[in-house]
Amino acid sequence: MGKFLLGIHIVACAGLICFVLLQVGKGSALTGLFGGGGGNDSLFGGVGGSPFLRKITTAFAILFFTTSLVLAIRAARFTQRSVVEKAVPQELPDEIEPIPEMEKTPKASELPVDTVEEKN
Repeated sequence: MGKFLLGIHIVACAGLICFVLLQVGKGSALTGLFGGGGGNDSLFGGVGGSPFLRKITTAFAILFFTTSLVLAIRAARFTQRSVVEKAVPQELPDEIEPIPEMEKTPKASELPVDTVEEKN
């Protein structure tokens, strides 16, 4: 069911993109002034195609919205636990033994202090 719904969602996305790009924009009359090539050269004619394209675009938009909502609800409902939640907690020891190299590290008070003389 999930893969079928995802397939429908992808088809709705592609269809919505295609039919939005096929429509002639409201500002297409001004694109001819600047060399945009607008005008009545649309796919379904200047006047007759507009309601047809709007209806198909609306149908794809409704399908896209519906599949998005259903997929989001399914994803929220059927989520798996994370790997961190599945991990079995390990018991820590009561005392931590010191690392042998750390015992050899000098303390800050034992470090030599170099003084830098200011040159005039």
